Amino acid sequence: MKHLFALFVFCIGFVAASNARAQEPVVGAPNAEDFFHNKNPTLNRNLQATYHIMKDLLEAGHWELADKYLTAEYPAKNYTTTWFDMWRFKDGKADEHWDPATKP
Repeated sequence: MKHLFALFVFCIGFVAASNARAQEPVVGAPNAEDFFHNKNPTLNRNLQATYHIMKDLLEAGHWELADKYLTAEYPAKNYTTTWFDMWRFKDGKADEHWDPATKP
């Protein structure tokens, strides 16, 4: 009886595993910079500011360029998030920034 039960459990596990489908692996966009362009001039200017904030300021640490991408009213805080950033732009520069899940 033990062997029959073990065989039954094995068969159920095998069927369950064969029906499980793995998702496709995540792959990067071939040219991620393409996402930061738009035909609308205002949206394009804001996308470019976002791109340079992320690349030049946050990743490369070139804070001497901050005046090009941030308003004087932009809060001087260290932002770290777990899922997404939301920005408000004023005249092509970031004026406000929110993180729904800011890490301490």
